[in-house]
Amino acid sequence: MSSSDSGRTVRSRLQPARVLPLLAVGVSLALGGCFRPLYGTSPTGHNVADQLASVDVVVLPKTSQERLAHYVEQELRFNLNGSGRPAAKAYRLELDLSQEVLTSSVNQTTGQAVAAILRIKANYKLIEGGSTKVLAEGSASASAGYDRTPQRYSNLRAARDAEIRASKVLAEQLQTKLAGWFVSRP
Repeated sequence: MSSSDSGRTVRSRLQPARVLPLLAVGVSLALGGCFRPLYGTSPTGHNVADQLASVDVVVLPKTSQERLAHYVEQELRFNLNGSGRPAAKAYRLELDLSQEVLTSSVNQTTGQAVAAILRIKANYKLIEGGSTKVLAEGSASASAGYDRTPQRYSNLRAARDAEIRASKVLAEQLQTKLAGWFVSRP
């Protein structure tokens, strides 16, 4: 057997069709312990769902956004503790909401807006219960589009529906951010 024959046998054994599955299995085994469920037990041994239930939601009052504040607060309270079981409040989540309505489309003949986008933003602070120590802070935003018509009550209802849809999305984002913080906190 010549040296060129032995090189061919080695190359034929290491075909990409055989190597790639083995490489994928090796990488998945190596990284298997790196992932952990978001709503499982944290490394400190606490259940994240129980910690989320112990968050008290407080929306900073603004007279121009009472309805939006109500929607966001109720959605977030349900997302954090939808079980209905009372939980001792160990944390306080303070929300500062702002909203803006952007015109996305205008009728060329009448000059009136035919579509709009509602954008809401929440700056939040997670505060340790019974103190003023800020544990986490950040922001989240959501938007929802709606159609506008010449009918006044139709516009009001469409804007309210957009507020409800955007509030649900914002509450889900805040819940995910809090769950991520509870899982990764020291």
